[in-house]
Amino acid sequence: MAKRVSKDHEERKNELLDAAQRLFVQRGYDATPVSAIIEAVGVSKGTFYHYFKSKEDLLDQQVARILENIFGKIDEVLAVGERDAVGKLRVFFAASSRWKAANRDALMAVVKPVYAEENFRLRQKLLSRSVELGVPVLEKIIRQGVAEGSMSTPFPREAAEMLISASYALGHENFRLLTGMDEHPENWELLLRRLSAYEWSAETMLGLPKGTLQITSEGSLKAFGPRHATGGETGDER
Repeated sequence: MAKRVSKDHEERKNELLDAAQRLFVQRGYDATPVSAIIEAVGVSKGTFYHYFKSKEDLLDQQVARILENIFGKIDEVLAVGERDAVGKLRVFFAASSRWKAANRDALMAVVKPVYAEENFRLRQKLLSRSVELGVPVLEKIIRQGVAEGSMSTPFPREAAEMLISASYALGHENFRLLTGMDEHPENWELLLRRLSAYEWSAETMLGLPKGTLQITSEGSLKAFGPRHATGGETGDER
C-alpha cells in the first residue's frame, strides 16, 4: 500500500485552494462539488473539512487570499525604488489593476459567487478585509503627500477609508457590466465612465490636479474589456 504523503498545514490548505480555484474557472462555483475538489487533490473528505467548514468557507478563504495577493503585490512594487507620494499612489492603483488582469479568469470565477444575492455576509467580510489591508497603505501615502505639499486633506485616515470603501461600493455594478460585456459591448463605455468618476472623486478628495491618477488609462483594463476594445496606455510605475 502506498504511504500517504504528509504535508505542511499551509501547503495542504493552499493545495486545496488552488485545486478549487482551477475547478471554479473550468466549471463554475455552483457546478463544483466538494467531492470534485477532494478528488483533484487526492485527499479524504475528513482532510477537506479539517481545513474548511464548507465550500462557502473555502470561498471565503479564497477571497481573503486574493486580497492578500493583491496588497502583497502593491507592497512589493512600492518597496522598489524611491517615489514621491503621487508616484506611490499611481503604483497603488496600477499594481492592483495589473494583478487583477494577470489573474482575470480566477478572479472572475471567485467574484461571481461573492456577488450572488445570498452572499451579503461574504461581501461585508470582503470590505472589512480590504479596509484592514488597504487603508494603512493608503493613509501612509496620503500623509506623505500632505507633507510634500502634493496632496491637500486634513483627514488622511478618513480619505483612505473612503477611497477603499468607494472602490468596494462600485464593485457590484462593475461586475455586472463586466460579465455582460460580450453580449453588451456598450458596457465598456459605462465601466470606463464609472472608473473616471472614481478617479475624479479621488483626485478631488486629495486636492490633486485632474488627470493625475489616470486609472482609466491602464493598459491592463484591456483584459476585462470586450474583444474589440483596445484600452489605453499602460500606467507609469517608475
